[in-house]
Amino acid sequence: MGNILEALLAYVREAKYTRDESYLTYKELSDGHSALIRYAEFLQLEFGTLEETEINPSIENTENNDFLFLFPKVTIRKEDIYETLKFRIITQDRPSDKSILFPIRLINSFFCNKEIETNNTLPKAITYKEFIENWTRVLINHIEVLSEHYRFKLADIKQIEIMPELKKVFFVLDTGERFEMYSHKGPNSNQRFPMGESMKSFNLQGITIEHVIPMFNILQDNIKYLEGLKRLSQLIEEKIKQHHLEQLSWKETTKLLCKLISFDEIRNIGMLLRHDLTFISQCSQLELMGSKYNINRGKN
Repeated sequence: MGNILEALLAYVREAKYTRDESYLTYKELSDGHSALIRYAEFLQLEFGTLEETEINPSIENTENNDFLFLFPKVTIRKEDIYETLKFRIITQDRPSDKSILFPIRLINSFFCNKEIETNNTLPKAITYKEFIENWTRVLINHIEVLSEHYRFKLADIKQIEIMPELKKVFFVLDTGERFEMYSHKGPNSNQRFPMGESMKSFNLQGITIEHVIPMFNILQDNIKYLEGLKRLSQLIEEKIKQHHLEQLSWKETTKLLCKLISFDEIRNIGMLLRHDLTFISQCSQLELMGSKYNINRGKN
């Protein structure tokens, strides 16, 4: 019965989304699609699954829940997850406190500049570009992903599955096990809610990176150890005053600073910045959180 219903629902759903009115009008397809979904929900409530398969005894593992496969889903592979989160991490500046800034956009721009490699005379195991890429990957690998009761590392996740019709989000481990994703209800909260109830939009943009330990705290509590960032912050403040950039947004200021700060002005702090970024990554604790609950997004 389950296979027949699954095939029928898949056919109607495809016809609806492609607006194939060969046999039914679009309204009839839409109504039929809704009716089939309600019937599938009824079978799920009455009989548990649509086929007589043995259920995995794990409380959370949804691998054998045939009901899920009746609904369309957006699958985001590990590579695409990494690219999206990498962009967020290397653009999450913290310019609010002038005593020590965290201008990661600017640092990334410097480190990816070939000039810093050809002119650098300090010993290094890897290039600056390799360093910033490795640094970003380490941060992403250690991002925590929550299920209802457990924590996982993003490094162990194969893909994320977003199911808009069910308003649910799942993640699949490299081992093949599937779990529903949960989110804490805001900073400092121990309450977990389904990620699908925690998102403003049903795509990867609806899942944010939460700094469990605010970046502001890491910078302030360890300012005496972050010599590279302190020197860069002083240089940035000098350039802002020298070129009268105080009225510009930080994003506009960053674009100009990439041109105004020369290699010679940062060549002596390159290795210090590498040390500082490594220190910050060791202090950081990140987790995925629904956009509804990440009220301090970009500010902590």
